[in-house]
Amino acid sequence: AYNLFYTNNQWYGFLRQHQILCERLFTINTYNATVAEQELKDRKCRKEPTAQAIKMRQTNPLPVEHYYTHFLSLVKDLLDCNIEQCAYEDKLREMFGVNSYIAFTLDKLITHISRLQVNPLNQQRSTP
Repeated sequence: AYNLFYTNNQWYGFLRQHQILCERLFTINTYNATVAEQELKDRKCRKEPTAQAIKMRQTNPLPVEHYYTHFLSLVKDLLDCNIEQCAYEDKLREMFGVNSYIAFTLDKLITHISRLQVNPLNQQRSTP
């Protein structure tokens, strides 16, 4: 079953962008849950990686279970201009690996959504 909803192009654009945002957040959250579950299974039998043994790479102090909440704080920092885009992408690659590509443009998507929401509100105020 579905509901029919009539609207103008601006509201359609906003709702579509909001759907894309929700899908991306859901995908990242689902991937994080999968990785955390796999990490719990493999943690006991895994040995120390060679790069960490020879001190070429530091261990990540953040547990896998907290990657999603850290990801959300990274997005907030990126939107507040407290972190640069390249540092944001590097941290995402470190946490989520190859599957982090869907989160690279999340800041642009949120900015676009906020612009789409402001336009209809301004038009409603300007009409008598």
